[in-house]
Amino acid sequence: ITYIEPISLKGQRNLREEEYQTRLFHLKGKRNVRTKQVEVSYKSMNKGDVFILDANDKIYQWNGSSSSNGEKGKALDLTVRLRDERMNRIKAQIIIVQDGREPDDFWTALGGKGEIADAKSAGDDLEWENLAHVHNKLYRIEENAESKIELIPIDTQGKP
Repeated sequence: ITYIEPISLKGQRNLREEEYQTRLFHLKGKRNVRTKQVEVSYKSMNKGDVFILDANDKIYQWNGSSSSNGEKGKALDLTVRLRDERMNRIKAQIIIVQDGREPDDFWTALGGKGEIADAKSAGDDLEWENLAHVHNKLYRIEENAESKIELIPIDTQGKP
């Protein structure tokens, strides 16, 4: 689990002067498109999905040649949200990039150019959605008698 610190209005400082970490998000799925943050590298990408490269002042939505319309739509929602969360501290530009038509600054922000894996390497979208349901878990947080926090798994699969 990776925790990403939210921007807080309390004690706001000049965020333009801070170092910004470039992030790469992977969007995959047919009916239930899911997003996860992956390593910033062309090696994390494949032609069957959509990826968002958040490079602070430029947010690239890279559409794989075999990506679905659902993935593209969800990605556009996320790019707009990423742009808007900057609270006007910087005017981020959203750039839609099609597989095979990447500008040089995309590759620079990604950390280098390389061969993108084919769609089959990422597996089937429906299988991935089913696996996501198995791996996702819901927990209840409780404080025990010794004032320690415990994570109690909650059954969401209908199994004991």
